[in-house]
Amino acid sequence: GGALNGKTVFMPGWTEREIIAGDDKATMWKLLPSVHFLVTDKIKAMVEFKRAQGTTAYQYTNRYRFKNIATNQYRAELKSDRWFVRAYQTQDFGEDSYDLSFTGTYMQTAVDPRTGTANRSYAQQYFGAYALAYNTFLANPANAGNTAGAEQAARAQAAPFQLMAGSPEFNALRKQIITDEMPGRGTQLNPSSFLSDLSTQYEWRSPVANGVIGGGYRQYRLGSNGQLFSDQDGKRIINDEYGIFTQLTKSAWKDKLKFMGAARLDGFQNFPQLFSPRVAMIYSAGKQEQHTFRASFGQAFRSPTQQGQYLQLDLQRLILLGNVNKGFQGYSTEIEGVLPTILSSQTPAEATLQAYEVNINNLKPERVATWEIGYKGQPAAKLTVDANFYISNYRDFIRQVRFIGNVDGSRPTPAQLAAAATGARPLQTGPTRVIQVQANAAQQVHASGSMASLTYRPRKQLNLTGNYTLSLLERKRLPERFQAYYNTPRHKFNLGAYGEVGKAFNYSLNYRWAEGHLYESPFATGQLENYSTLDADLGFRLPKQHTLLQVGGTNLLNSRNIQVYGGPQIGRLVYLGLTVEVK
Repeated sequence: GGALNGKTVFMPGWTEREIIAGDDKATMWKLLPSVHFLVTDKIKAMVEFKRAQGTTAYQYTNRYRFKNIATNQYRAELKSDRWFVRAYQTQDFGEDSYDLSFTGTYMQTAVDPRTGTANRSYAQQYFGAYALAYNTFLANPANAGNTAGAEQAARAQAAPFQLMAGSPEFNALRKQIITDEMPGRGTQLNPSSFLSDLSTQYEWRSPVANGVIGGGYRQYRLGSNGQLFSDQDGKRIINDEYGIFTQLTKSAWKDKLKFMGAARLDGFQNFPQLFSPRVAMIYSAGKQEQHTFRASFGQAFRSPTQQGQYLQLDLQRLILLGNVNKGFQGYSTEIEGVLPTILSSQTPAEATLQAYEVNINNLKPERVATWEIGYKGQPAAKLTVDANFYISNYRDFIRQVRFIGNVDGSRPTPAQLAAAATGARPLQTGPTRVIQVQANAAQQVHASGSMASLTYRPRKQLNLTGNYTLSLLERKRLPERFQAYYNTPRHKFNLGAYGEVGKAFNYSLNYRWAEGHLYESPFATGQLENYSTLDADLGFRLPKQHTLLQVGGTNLLNSRNIQVYGGPQIGRLVYLGLTVEVK
């Protein structure tokens, strides 16, 4: 209060490095045993197990420390040259992972043991000392208007209530919070989900046409104890999917012209069935058939992710929810700033609120229809060209929507809005929240692009290559603040050279450049700058010793690239490798 009215004050907090503390190493190890054997001369069987475990930082809706996160995969396969039957199960485990942002938050809001029975948190102590020192400083007539001095005095007075990173008290509180999996109190994450998959395919050949037919079944068993998915009852969420497909190919004009047609039918537990057709034509021209022209049309879909369907993650500033139940009714977030005025107006609140109403239907798969034409060939000796152009039209484009609503999907009443807006933590607790879900856009979304690559091989010692990609998304007809997550540069290109000198030496050099673009994610949205890298690799082979020595590096110019908004800079990496073949 007092002179601080209308001002925002933050505790200093800690850097991510300080919160990670001794967990600052990125590690990875893998175990990949497998057994292969011949059932007959043409039928092979395989049983495989994969185990991967490691520690790293991760960014999605928040910043996380994935510590000792592990994945197991069991796989069995029986195959011949015409058919296969394959089954596998993937299991993931969060182990000792934790949320970095909430670790800092919960440490600040933990009870300061020095307050005894008062049970005041570090944050309460800090802000109380800050406010007292700030107001006291400005109350002195000699300091009138010196807000900079008041801030300095307030920070100095409040500093003892900010735990020092690395101190015994800091380390003990940090360990307590990152090993507690109770939402709202601890930040440990140990989601454990299973994915089971069974698929088969058969191929046949005949004078009329060649064909393929197959199908598959997939089951997700999601488990997070309510920390990531809406499985608070302790039971895994079961989600089933299946699909069948077929493809036919036919040749004509002495195999110069080839036709292909394919169709796929997919079924889902949460969505209607979807049919996906595709047709293509390839024509080969020239005496040596060195020119190939292609054209295709296809319809496809993108199924909502398991998080899009079943997510439940409370970030306090908002809550992220899945959208496969009854949809949501609520109000635009634009209402937040004018809510007190609406609720205190003489006009009935219901009438005024209607202008801000939003209605969100159940999530559906995203569908796309794409036309593509292309050419690949050798218009001149030692020169290879590959180019294509495509146009895609998206329906039910999946995007993120943020609004004010009730977590059960109902529209808040004026009384609920008033209670949520006037609490100690407005719109951060209770049934009425700022909610974010995935939803389908009513508008069609149009994308187009092209790619062209050239490779010139004048001699074995020198090969030159380059490619350029153009990617366009039509945004002008999309609603304001529409988040498409189309995180693709408009322009990007590669220029490179590679070759072999004698039998012992080989090299490659490549320069990559991408135009800065809008990057959207649940964690952060912003504009990236142009970024580029220069990579090189040198190899020296010793045939008699069956040895290959390699030295190389990526981003040799050490341009501090940021390719994910809110992510780290990517600098230079240099490596040395030695490969020895034992026969």
